[in-house]
Amino acid sequence: MIGYGAIVAAFLTACISVLFYADSYRRRTKGNFEKNKIYGRNVYCSSAFFLLTATLYMFYIIMTDQFQYAYATSYSCRDLPLVYKLSAFWAGQEGSFLLWLTFHVLFGLALVRSKDAFSGVMLIYSALQTMLLLILLVQNPFMLLQQPQADGVGLNPLLQNPWMVIHPPLILLGYAGLAVPFSYGIEGLLSRKETWIFSALPWTLFSWSALGAGIFIGGFWAYKVLGWGGYWAWDPVENSSLLPWLLVGVLVHCLFLAKIRPAGVKIAHCACIVSLASVFYGTFLTRSGILKDFSVHSFTDEGIGALLAAFVLVFIFLSFLLLILRWPSLPQGNLFIVVKSREFLLTATGVLLTTMAGIVFLGMSTPLYTMLLRNPQSVSSTFYNATFLPLTAILSLLFVILPLWIEKPGNKNLARYWWLFMTAIVAGVMSYSYDLKQPLVIVVISLSSAAILSNISAFYRKMLSKFAAVAHVGIAVMTIGIVISSVGDEKIIVSLVKQECQAVFDGHITYLGMEKSDSGDGMYQTFIVDSQGQQINLRPYIKTNRAANPVGGEPAIYQGIFGDLYIAPAMNSGQGSTQEISLGKGEETILDGLKIVFLNYGMKSMENEVVRFQALLQVSREGVAEKIMPYLQYHNGIITGIAEKAFDQYEFRINSVNLDKSVAILGYRNLMDNKEAVEVEISRKPLIILVWIGAIFISLSTGLAAVKFFTK
Repeated sequence: MIGYGAIVAAFLTACISVLFYADSYRRRTKGNFEKNKIYGRNVYCSSAFFLLTATLYMFYIIMTDQFQYAYATSYSCRDLPLVYKLSAFWAGQEGSFLLWLTFHVLFGLALVRSKDAFSGVMLIYSALQTMLLLILLVQNPFMLLQQPQADGVGLNPLLQNPWMVIHPPLILLGYAGLAVPFSYGIEGLLSRKETWIFSALPWTLFSWSALGAGIFIGGFWAYKVLGWGGYWAWDPVENSSLLPWLLVGVLVHCLFLAKIRPAGVKIAHCACIVSLASVFYGTFLTRSGILKDFSVHSFTDEGIGALLAAFVLVFIFLSFLLLILRWPSLPQGNLFIVVKSREFLLTATGVLLTTMAGIVFLGMSTPLYTMLLRNPQSVSSTFYNATFLPLTAILSLLFVILPLWIEKPGNKNLARYWWLFMTAIVAGVMSYSYDLKQPLVIVVISLSSAAILSNISAFYRKMLSKFAAVAHVGIAVMTIGIVISSVGDEKIIVSLVKQECQAVFDGHITYLGMEKSDSGDGMYQTFIVDSQGQQINLRPYIKTNRAANPVGGEPAIYQGIFGDLYIAPAMNSGQGSTQEISLGKGEETILDGLKIVFLNYGMKSMENEVVRFQALLQVSREGVAEKIMPYLQYHNGIITGIAEKAFDQYEFRINSVNLDKSVAILGYRNLMDNKEAVEVEISRKPLIILVWIGAIFISLSTGLAAVKFFTK
C-alpha cells in the first residue's frame, strides 16, 4: 500500500499547508506572518514529496509487471515495448489524474521559490491541489486484484504509437499550468492589487502553448496514424480541450489589455476564472460517462461523476461569488477610447474568441442537457462549420486592419496599403479558379492571405512584437489550410480487385495484395498509384490484436507541397468485391437479385461495458426471406464491425451510421466471388500542409513568448 499511502499523506499534508497559508495570509498586516508562511511552504514541499513518491511507485509497478495491481493489468503486459509501458501510465483515468497532479506539484515547487508567490497565491494553489487529490483518494490508482494475474491485457493497439507518449502529457501540462494564473488572479481579488497580471502572464502563455501543441499533435496523430480520414471531427472530447485553449487565448489578450487599460483588469479576472473552470467542466464531461455513447475518446463512469460535478459547481460558485463581491472595487473606466486603437483590437479579439468558445461549449454540452430532457443527442460537425466560418472571417479581418489602425500619427493614407487589397483579390481569384466557389470561403481565404502580409508588415515597422506577429501569421496560415483542405477535399470509395488497374482522380491505382508485418501484429496492403507520370507505392497498415482481429489501421499518405494523397486501410479485404449501400430506416434496395430492407436499428448495452449498435435487415431471394443483424461493437475504446451472412453467401457489415437521419452505410459482399478484392477510401487533401505549418507557428510563438516573460 505504498502508493495509496503516499496519496493519503499527500492529501493530509496539502490540507495542513492550506491551513498554514491561510493563517499567514490572515496575519499579513500584522507583521508576524512569515513564520506560518515558512511552515506552509515546508509542509507543501512534504505534500509534493509524497505525491511524487506515488508517481514513481506507479512507474515501478508498470515497468516491473506487477500484475497484482488492477491498473497495471488493464493497461500493460509483459511484452509491451518500453516506450508504450511509459504511456500506459496515463492511458487510464487514474493514471491521467496522477500525471495531472504530478505536473501540478512540480509547478507548485517552482511557485514556492518565486518572490511574488505570496501566502494568498499558495493558499489558493494548495486548495486546488487538495481538491485534485481528493479525486485520487476516491479513484485509487493502486487498487489490488483479489487474484493476481500472470499477464496484463496490454495497451489498446490504437494507442501503441509514439504520439501517445507526447499528446496526453502536453494537454495535462496545459491544464496544470492554468492553476497558476488562477491562483494569482484570486489572490489579486483578495488583496485588491493589480500587479498579479504581470506574474500570471508568462504562466498563461506557457499553458496556451502546451495546450495548443497537445491539440495540434492530437490532430496530426488522428490524421497520420489512426486512419480516420481527417484531423478534427468536432468530437465532444476533442472539444473539451479546444474550449480551454480558446478561453486561454481570451485570457492572454485580456492580460495584455489590462497592462494598457486598468479597466481590463475586470475582464482579465473573469477570463482567469472561466478558463480554469472550462478545464474542470471538460474533465467532468469526459470522465463521468456522459459522453460514452457520443465519443470514442470518452472514459466510462467509474464512480467519480458526482464528485466531479460537485467539484465544478463549488469551484464556479466560490470563484464568481468572490468576483461579484470585489467587482465594485476593481478599476473603472473604458476598455478603449477610440475604435482605431490597439486596445480595441485586443478587446475585439477577446470577444470573438469568447464567442467561438461559447459555440464549442454549447455543442459539447448538448449530450448533457438533452440527457436531462431524456432525449440524449449530440450536434453534428455542420453546426460548428456553419458558425465558425463567419467568425473566422471577422477574426481574419481584424488581423488585416492591424497596421492600418495602429499606424503612427500622420501616416493615415490607406493607399499605402494597396498591396493588402491586391493580395486579398488575388487570393480570392485563385480560390475561385480552384473550384472553391462558396462566397464566405473565398472571403476567409482572401482575408487570411492578406492577414499574413499585414502582420509581417506590422512586425517590421515595430508595431507588433515578433511573437504576436508569428502567432497571427500561424493562425492565418492554419485557417487557409483548414478551409482549403476541408472544402476542397475529394473523396471516393472504390472496390479494387487484385492486380486489376482502375482509374481514380487523374491517375490509376492497382491493388497488389497483402503481406504480414515483420512484427506479426498487423498486415500491409500494397497499392501502386500512377499519377501525372509518377508511380507511387503506398502501403496502408492494418493493426491486429492478440486474437489476430483487425482493430484499426494506419493510412498511407503521399505528401506533396500542394496536397496529400490519402489511402485509408481497407478493413474488409478478402474474397469478393465489396459494394456500399446507403439505406434509411424502412427503405429497401435491389442488388444482385437480392431485395434488402432496413427494418430497424437499436443500441444495446452488454456486460463488461460493451455497447452494440445493431441493424435489423431483411434479405429476400426468390421469394425466401432471411433476417440478419450485423452490428458495431464498442469496447475499451475499440469499434469493431461484426458481419452477418444471408443464405450463407452474402455478407453484410455496418460501415457507419448517422443516427440523426436514421441512415446506415452497409458493406455488401458476395462470398462466392473468388477474386481477392478490397474496398478502399481514397482522398486528396489540398494544401493540408498549411494546417501543420500554422500549428507549429502558433505553438512555438506562444511558448517562446512565455520564455521571454519568465526571464524578464
